[in-house]
Amino acid sequence: MYKLIKGNMNFSRLHYYVLLIPFFYLTIAPEAYSITNSGDTTSSCNIATTNGVVYKKVNMFDADDSTVKILKNNYVKVIPVKDIRSITFQGHGFGPGALTGAAIAFGLGLLGGKGINATGDGTQEWKIGTALAIGCILAVPLLLIGGGIGALLADDKLYDLSELNFEDKRKQILFLIKEYSE
Repeated sequence: MYKLIKGNMNFSRLHYYVLLIPFFYLTIAPEAYSITNSGDTTSSCNIATTNGVVYKKVNMFDADDSTVKILKNNYVKVIPVKDIRSITFQGHGFGPGALTGAAIAFGLGLLGGKGINATGDGTQEWKIGTALAIGCILAVPLLLIGGGIGALLADDKLYDLSELNFEDKRKQILFLIKEYSE
């Protein structure tokens, strides 16, 4: 990669690109980078408006007195607060269900390590290696089963804003942005 010629070090083009990429993100494109990675956006939601438009899987951020900004695929759109009819946040069930299933499977594997003898020496002693192997083997299918059950049981959170006056609607949206910030 380096060529030492008379004590001088020559960098290949790859090195220059590696050095320029962080410079680009820190100086040239901080606005786009900060919006998508700042943690100021909500988790994914669906927004229905009074004129029938539904914005699916968007992130809300930066609500002011009369508008709220939404973000989807690095594209920002401004929506008037008065036009928002309802906001729905999707439930997250796969992750917690998968974690519960894997934990149960791993615990069963640790408990079942005494009854199964993987070494074949005829002893029925509890062996940590056998217990860990059984726990890991059982964790994969129960992780998927637990995740599937969790996804089926997850419920979406619907916030109906159609009956609220403008000021209450604005306060509710500000609350939701704080509550569901990532």
